[in-house]
Amino acid sequence: MSYLAIAQWVAASDAPEHLKAIMPWEGQSDSFREVLFHGGIPETAFTAFWLDRMRCKANESSLPPNFAVNFAGKRPMVMKWLQQNLMPPSGISLTDISVPALIAAGWSDHGLHSRGSFEGFKAISSEQKWLYTHGRSKWPVYYSEDARRIQTDFFDHFLKGLDNGFDMRPRVRLEVRDTLETYTVRGVEDWPLPGTVYAPYYLNPEDGNLLPDALRDAQSVRYEATEGSAEFRVRFDSETEITGNMKLRLWVEADSASDMDLFVAIRKYDAAGDEVTFYGKAGYTGAPVALGWLRVSRRALDPERSTPAQPAQSFESRQKLSARQIVPVEIEILPSGTRFFPGETLEVAIQGRDHFDHPSLGHKDTVNSGTHIIHAGGSFDSHLLLPIIPKNL
Repeated sequence: MSYLAIAQWVAASDAPEHLKAIMPWEGQSDSFREVLFHGGIPETAFTAFWLDRMRCKANESSLPPNFAVNFAGKRPMVMKWLQQNLMPPSGISLTDISVPALIAAGWSDHGLHSRGSFEGFKAISSEQKWLYTHGRSKWPVYYSEDARRIQTDFFDHFLKGLDNGFDMRPRVRLEVRDTLETYTVRGVEDWPLPGTVYAPYYLNPEDGNLLPDALRDAQSVRYEATEGSAEFRVRFDSETEITGNMKLRLWVEADSASDMDLFVAIRKYDAAGDEVTFYGKAGYTGAPVALGWLRVSRRALDPERSTPAQPAQSFESRQKLSARQIVPVEIEILPSGTRFFPGETLEVAIQGRDHFDHPSLGHKDTVNSGTHIIHAGGSFDSHLLLPIIPKNL
C-alpha cells in the first residue's frame, strides 16, 4: 500500500515493455491535491510527520539548497515555503497507463489515499481494470482472506495465464457501509456508478434543514470563523444509498477578513439521534461519512478537470475577498458509500477548523478570522448535491 502503490503509478506511466500488470493498493496519484493541500489548505499533521523523516536532495526545481537537510526542527519554515511556492505539478500521467490493473480504494482514508485511488481508476487507459472498495481499516483489509484471494487470482490470471475467470468478474467490488462494522458487498460495472441520480438539497438557514426545493427568499446564517459552525440536515423516510462524490455549493462572505478556510463534514445519525461514526485515516475510528475542504481564495475551478458532480480547483490564482463581497464556491466532498435507513439523518456541517482530532490529519495553518456568512435562497443556490443510487443498481 501507500508508497508501493504510488511507485506503481509512476512506473506504469512510463509504459515499460515488460510490465504486465499492476496492483496499486491505496496510494495517492496527485500528492498536491490529495495530501499536501486539501482544497488549497495546507495539511500540517501527516505532512510534518513525513517531512521529519525524509531528506531532500535539493535541485533548482524543488527546494532551495538550505532545505537539503533533515527536516527535523524546521517544519514551520518548510511548511511556509511549501505554501508560498509550491504549485501543483503536472502529476503522474495516468492516461499513459494501459496494463491490467487491480486498484484498491477506501472510504476510510480521506486526506491521504482515497481520492487518488478513485481518480486513478477513472483516468488510466487500461481496458482491463478492477476497483476494490471498502470502508474499514486498511491493513486488516489488505491482509484479509477476501482481499488476498482477489490479489492472487488477479496475478495468476495476468502473470501466469491461468483461466480462472478473473476477467469475467464485475469491474467494481462495491462495499456500502451501514455502521462502523456492518456493510454489504455487491458487484457493479463502473465508477462512478452508472445510473446515479444527482439530487440537490438546498440549505435553509432559518431552521437548518436541507430541502428538495430552493427557498424563494434570500436568507443567511453566520458563525464565528475559528470556533463556530453551521449545520443542515435531511431525514430520510425510506432506505437511501448515497455512493460517490458529493458536492457542496455555497455562496459565502467573510466579515472582517479577506479569506476563508471551509471544512466540511458529512455525518450520519441513527433514528434515535445518535451519531454513527466510521473508520478514518490510518485505521482510527470516530470519523464522519465524508470530508471536504476549501480555501476560498483558491476557489477558481479547472474546467477540464471539473464535472457537474465533482469540482476540481486549478490552483493557478489567488482571489482574495473584499468587504461585503459574496462569492460562489464549489467544494469537492471525497468519495463515500453509505446507506441510510428510514428515520436516519444526513447532516452537512460547515466550519473553519477540523471536525475531529486526528494524529495524522490536521490543518493548523488556517487563514480564518472574523465571521463566516453563508447565503441561501433567492439568487443564492447554496445546496448539497447527493449521489443517490436507485435500488436496482
